[in-house]
Amino acid sequence: MKAEELKLISAGIDIGTTTTQLVISELKLKNKGSSSRIAGTELVDKKIIYESYIYPTPILDHKSIDSKRIKEIIKDEYDKAGFKAEDIETGALIITGETDKKR
Repeated sequence: MKAEELKLISAGIDIGTTTTQLVISELKLKNKGSSSRIAGTELVDKKIIYESYIYPTPILDHKSIDSKRIKEIIKDEYDKAGFKAEDIETGALIITGETDKKR
């Protein structure tokens, strides 16, 4: 029996200390199990569909991120990529560095 393959559209949002970026990818997964076993899934391919401009992370002050501006950036980049949030099936939000400590 051929292992089942699944394609998913994934969004990665990276909000770092100095920069913010959106990357949209197509992930190809393979189900390694058979119908009679618990499935194991393996990532077999990843294709980047869209990479946004790299923006300076919008910081309001030493304690706060400008979440309204982050939302605008992500929405604008989804629009440029030709995607809506509903089109995204999986993904990750990564907040790193000093940004992780802000509101």
